[in-house]
Amino acid sequence: MYKWLIYCVFLVFASCKFDNKDSGRELIEVNSDTLEEESLPLTTSDEILDVAPEHMGGLTKRDGEYVIVASDFVEATIMEDYNSIKNVSENYSSTFNISARKTADTPSKDRDSIVSMKFKASLIEFRKREGKEDQLVMANFKNELFLLQNGLRTGLDRQEMLAKFGIKEQVMQDTIEVVSEKNENKIVLFMKKDMLIKIEILPEQKK
Repeated sequence: MYKWLIYCVFLVFASCKFDNKDSGRELIEVNSDTLEEESLPLTTSDEILDVAPEHMGGLTKRDGEYVIVASDFVEATIMEDYNSIKNVSENYSSTFNISARKTADTPSKDRDSIVSMKFKASLIEFRKREGKEDQLVMANFKNELFLLQNGLRTGLDRQEMLAKFGIKEQVMQDTIEVVSEKNENKIVLFMKKDMLIKIEILPEQKK
């Protein structure tokens, strides 16, 4: 009887030890899976930034300064968003104080004028000629109201601004030009204390 009792205790002990081994093995396997999951590569910068192809820009140096080459973005901004007085007025209805003045080089018999569209500290100017399409002269945005196609607006910090073009590198210039390789159209970004404070749109001036 005594021997039988010892044998039962031995079986119970062996069973517990076996279970502990399995539990330990299971714990190790879970930890191994967790480590493998944590070591997966991070998403690429394009996936993080999620920038549309037509808004992507590339950095290059010109005359010792970095510029952003984003031809499609620059052209779309000028040719689609700010291509006429009517279009801008419809997009920002009841926003502007609009005035017109004759240009210095316009004969009095011709209907040729510069139309200024003002909103607080921001200004858009078009050249309006009879029988011709409106021509954007310049745009100067200092208010967050004005949003460009890629979400670019004043008030963004430097990293956010560059991310709008899919650029991960830091460009520490206070003035950064966004240019087109198709012509002389460009957009100039003005930074102050790592914040975008002004956006200028400067189209190539055609006679």
